[in-house]
Amino acid sequence: MNEERNRAEDTMNMGDHVQRVTPSNDLMNRLKAIPSQMKQGYDTIPKRVVWMAAASIVLLIGLNFLSLINYKESQTDSPSTETVNDSYFSHMNNV
Repeated sequence: MNEERNRAEDTMNMGDHVQRVTPSNDLMNRLKAIPSQMKQGYDTIPKRVVWMAAASIVLLIGLNFLSLINYKESQTDSPSTETVNDSYFSHMNNV
């Protein structure tokens, strides 16, 4: 029991031995430079490529809307299912 208590007290007192470490100036300069390095990475994509991608997306959306409109028009032009069912099963009325 005494051994467990000593081990527990040693563990609790470990925080007394921890010291604060100050970062070096080189590390601080490297950390401060990270935002400017990230901004440079975004500038490497040519604007022409970005505009072409945006135009492609707009074109795809437009084509989807056109196909949706044409699909709805084709659905309204086709005969209704009731008419098809009536004409198909009309021979059953005679039996």
